[in-house]
Amino acid sequence: MQPILFQIDTAIVSSYSFMLSLSFVLGSLLFVALLRSQNISINKLFGLIILIQVSAIVGSRFLYVVNNYEQFESDFVNVFSISPGGFALNGGLFFVVFLSFLYIKLNKLSFWNISDYAAPPLAIGITITKIGCFLAGCCYGTETSLAWGVQFPAQSIPTQHYGISHQIHPAQLYEAMSGIFFIIALLIIFKRRKFEGQMFLLFIMSYLGVRILNDFVRGDAVNNYFFSLSQTQFLSVVFLLIALVFYWLQSRNIKISLSSKTLLYIEDRKNRIKRVTKIQY
Repeated sequence: MQPILFQIDTAIVSSYSFMLSLSFVLGSLLFVALLRSQNISINKLFGLIILIQVSAIVGSRFLYVVNNYEQFESDFVNVFSISPGGFALNGGLFFVVFLSFLYIKLNKLSFWNISDYAAPPLAIGITITKIGCFLAGCCYGTETSLAWGVQFPAQSIPTQHYGISHQIHPAQLYEAMSGIFFIIALLIIFKRRKFEGQMFLLFIMSYLGVRILNDFVRGDAVNNYFFSLSQTQFLSVVFLLIALVFYWLQSRNIKISLSSKTLLYIEDRKNRIKRVTKIQY
């Protein structure tokens, strides 16, 4: 754990803030690199990148504040503080997808095509940000006796929760490792996608599945939101079902399109046979 990365006089750079910024920079560079062959205006592209970054922070912070409003009743200004443990990822995910959809449609671009290119950068963002969470000590796990259990310093949030002799799941690193797997898998199978939106939807469904499982070993999760699930798990289930519906609809569209092409091909062959028959006659 290293909550303070470095300090110059009174200026403090926290590990979490640094890793969050790094995730935006690297994710943006990869996004531009992947989209460079799509003939999209650079102004529209950077406008989308800025929108994604801002909406991710605002949406995540908004949901966290709603869930923990009692923390801000006496100090409302702290709502605008970017601090570790102060974000709810599902809020940011929903806000990013919703506002990006509006932006892309207003600029007359293909949402599903662009979303596929956004999947690897999102996976990078999750990996780096969760490493930042581990360094900051937020999003910590439950107690465990497993060999890879970790122990945080005396002043950390997990120690305040479990005591000095705790061994807990490195829940942050579980999520970071899943992000690495997603990046590799997406880049390998990207060119094999069968329909627009396939990569994005596969990534969303896989990540939401990881979030649902990971919350069972999260020490800061309150598992009484709905059906003994945390709010993150409940929202993840809802978003996962929505993603499954969209995946089915997108795959169905491509099947219908292929069927239409087959029918046109058959009809064209029939017409050719008729023309040849008439000429011979």
